[in-house]
Amino acid sequence: MYQGLYSCLVKHSRSESSYQFTYLFGHTSQGVPGLEIQGMPLSEGRILKEKIIFLNKKLGVRPTLKRYILCVDLSRENEQRGIKIEHSFLEIGFLLLFWKLANLLPIYQLDHCFCAGKILPMGLFQLLSPSLTLQEEIKKNKLVWIAGKNQGLKEMKYFLCFEDLLFSIKQNET
Repeated sequence: MYQGLYSCLVKHSRSESSYQFTYLFGHTSQGVPGLEIQGMPLSEGRILKEKIIFLNKKLGVRPTLKRYILCVDLSRENEQRGIKIEHSFLEIGFLLLFWKLANLLPIYQLDHCFCAGKILPMGLFQLLSPSLTLQEEIKKNKLVWIAGKNQGLKEMKYFLCFEDLLFSIKQNET
């Protein structure tokens, strides 16, 4: 099974911060069960893997025993130009992608969705606050924004509530 999802990186240069869309993708295989994250710096990928495992245990979610490979293709040109990349806003996108590959999310496809946010300690979430520029980019690309209830996105035509998705996953496990 193959799935994908749009997310974004936060780029910090000396003078400003900006967003860069990126595409997360993944697949499953019948290899040795486990979770593998490719394309991120090694230490950040390991920490993210442990956050996903911790969160699944905390929520009582038991994914199917398969090999899950989650990937992002990050160009190294930004780092060569002295632009610092913050990868942490990819975390919730990777989590949703993992849950979709494990058949836990009640969404047929994620290919047309956008989600960006961090997984905080103790299993809390911090979703990316919507800037007007980012909202316009999402509208232009006709993406469905997966965001929190209180993020002021009522005017967005396509919107999914992250808390509702989280609730549906908890319901599936009881």
